[in-house]
Amino acid sequence: MSTLLLPDSACEMSKKSQTPLRPSRRSLRDLLLLLLGAGIVHLLAIHFPLFESLYGFTQRFEHLQLEALFAVAIYLVICLALFSWRRWRESKAAAAVLSGRNRELEKAFEEIRQLRGILPICASCKKIRDDGGFWHAVESYVQHHTDAEFTHSICPDCRDKLYPQYADSDEDES
Repeated sequence: MSTLLLPDSACEMSKKSQTPLRPSRRSLRDLLLLLLGAGIVHLLAIHFPLFESLYGFTQRFEHLQLEALFAVAIYLVICLALFSWRRWRESKAAAAVLSGRNRELEKAFEEIRQLRGILPICASCKKIRDDGGFWHAVESYVQHHTDAEFTHSICPDCRDKLYPQYADSDEDES
């Protein structure tokens, strides 16, 4: 059975990448605090008029208590801005983590595409046995397990052995 050794980083990365990103508890807590604060500001604005400059406008619609709604609206805008800023920071940090993970995964993939370890090879025909016990030609095995491609030629020793008629012509030329 052939054994291809994978880098430890590839195994660790596959474990890390299985954890999905989800909103942090801090973000959910902030959202609940925002809603609670909006309720408190609304109650306070009802009992303590905060916008005397809007008195004339609100006097016409006093039954709607618009001054309280303006205070709540301003509070919500400020809280939304703070909440958005925090989410932007968290998403920026998450993007940096994902970018790092992607670089590590690409590096691990490049290492995986290289042959490593011990390969059982026939001493006679030079075929390689895979994990399933099947024998493959060296060219097909290497092409299947790496990004390498083959081109064929013939070395001088094999040329002399297989084609002796061409062996003498090279010696005459040199």
